[in-house]
This record gives sequence, C-alpha cells and structure tokens, in this order.
Amino acid sequence: MPPDGARTLLVPGTQATTLRDHLGNVVYNAVRVQLVIGRGDLGDRDPDEVGMLLGMEHVPGKLKPERTSLEDGMHVVRGDVLRTPYDGLPVTDWFRYDWRADLRYNAYKLLQLLESEGVDGGRWNVIGHSQGALIIVLASKLAVSPRWLAERVGRVVLVGGPLAGTVRALEAILFGRADLGEANLPGILAAARTWPALYQMLPAWPAAVDDDNRPLPPEERFTVPGGWPGLVDVPGGVSSDLLQRARETQALLTGPFSHLAPGVDTLVIMGKRQMTPISVPRKDGAFVQEYRNQKGDSLVPEKITQTLIGPPVHDRRKVFTGKVQAHAMLCVDPDVQKLIGTFFEQPLPPLPTG
Repeated sequence: MPPDGARTLLVPGTQATTLRDHLGNVVYNAVRVQLVIGRGDLGDRDPDEVGMLLGMEHVPGKLKPERTSLEDGMHVVRGDVLRTPYDGLPVTDWFRYDWRADLRYNAYKLLQLLESEGVDGGRWNVIGHSQGALIIVLASKLAVSPRWLAERVGRVVLVGGPLAGTVRALEAILFGRADLGEANLPGILAAARTWPALYQMLPAWPAAVDDDNRPLPPEERFTVPGGWPGLVDVPGGVSSDLLQRARETQALLTGPFSHLAPGVDTLVIMGKRQMTPISVPRKDGAFVQEYRNQKGDSLVPEKITQTLIGPPVHDRRKVFTGKVQAHAMLCVDPDVQKLIGTFFEQPLPPLPTG
C-alpha cells in the first residue's frame, strides 16, 4: 500500500475478463485462453454457432453496442477478471469491462467509476495492462479537463500498452486465431471482425508490405478500406464503420500523455526481450502469415511504439531487456512488480493550478 493510502485500480488487458450471457452462464472463459476450449466454455454452443454468439452489432456514430450478441434473444455481458496475470500487484479494485467493445465506450465507463467511487478525499493509483492502458489514456483525453482527472487519479502505470497498435490485433481480423480451438476458428474470425476494439488496436505504422518488405501506399494501409480489397462491408467481412473508429481512436491516442501532465505521475513499462511482429506481407494479392519481427514483449514492438508515441510526461519510462516475461504475464514479473512498488512509494504530484 502506498504511504498515502491510495487505492489501486487495475484495468486488465484483452481477454482477461470472462464473458457471460444475461442468465449468468459463461460464454467465453478467460481461464482457458490459448488452450483447447471445451463446449462448456462457450455455453455448450457448437463451433458453427460461435460467430453469432460472440458477434456484436454497432450503429455508426454510437459508441454503445447495439447488440452484444448476434444470437436471437442473447445478451453477452462482462464477467469476472482472471486474477492470475496480476498476482502480486497491490490491487484493491478491478475494472471489469467487455473487451470487444469500442475502447472509448469503456473509457467513459472508467470515468464514471472514477467519478462515483471516490477514495475518501485521496486519489487513485491506476494500473493498465495491454488494452487497459489504452482505456486509461483515452479516458484522460475524454475527461472534462486534465485537472478533473488529476483530482481523482494521482499515479498511472501503463504496462505493455499497444499505444501505437499491434500486429496481433491485425492478425485476429485478417486470419483469425486458434486460441479457442481449430474447430472454432471460422466462428471466432467472423465474430472478431465485429469487435471495434480490435480495429482500434490496428498498427498505426505502415504494417502492410509487399513481398520485398516495402510499405504499401497509404491508401492500402489496414486502417482504410483500400487495405482490405474485396472484404469491406460484405457478409463476414471488414466493417468500414469499424475502420473509421480505428482512425478516430488513433488520432486520440496521438500524444498519449498530454492530458496526464502535470498532475498525474505516469510510469510506462515495456518489454524488449521477445520477438514481436511488425509487418504482414502481401504476396500474389493475398496477405500471408510471414511476419517481420522486432524486439518487444511479443505483442507490442518497443522501438516503433516509442518512436510514434514520444516521451512520457515525467520521463518515467522503463524498457526491460533482461528476464522479463512476455506480454500476457508482464505484470507478474518480479522486476516489473518491484518497479511499480517503488513508483507507488513516491509522493503524489501536486494538482495543476487553474
């Protein structure tokens, strides 16, 4: 516990929160991520039903999802946070959210929590891991003012935040991922293409390259319709509305620390030990899973990200090159936890004037 007695709120990463239907049944079990999933972990649905179960519907210009499941009569809601990736952190409170939804929608939810859950005259410590880091940054941009935020939050730690995007989000939309088992891959691919959050984590750099690793022109990048020939606004394809959300969100994430200064002390933690994809080549008109890599944390490339986001507010930035673990388990690494503990022991910055 910090010397000032501040409570610590953890905003977890993608897939770290279980999803349930409106009757309380688990439809996506975070505990089983990256393992072969059983029927019970998808609410006893068959593989060909997964896309409808976990798909979403959004109305252009509206952050709140219109439907959280495409299955008739079904509503999918947030469940419980998987605590294992965060064991050992000084967490007192957890922010549960539907990690499929528009990041800005969840950022507003975070602001509502900060408004309604005071800290007895004190200020929160907030830790964001992966997508959680993006939600915190977006909340800072969407708050009524930097002072409003600083009155409620004194310290922020961003661990493995894809502040300039990640090829892993692109991979999920382009190829799908077999985390839920090979049989569920087609359904998960169809569902993933309806999730705004994945689009909003597309790479902000030119990740689409030709077979000689030369960047494709801007009109063929992944955040614009031209980057998805034949796939835009077709059944099972890529949504032009969600691509628009990606561009809007990337604009908000530009200069990610601008609304945290000077009243919120900010620490940025990144990994630099794991090979991390930075581009996807297009060969003979089709993209292939032959990634070019850079050092990072397996999801966030360190050099590209730091180049695009610029320096943190107080220049409290730590890039680990030693034994620090890969992205999903960054927060349980002893070196990361020690750094966070030391950071929380420092005095809170004063509130901005005016």
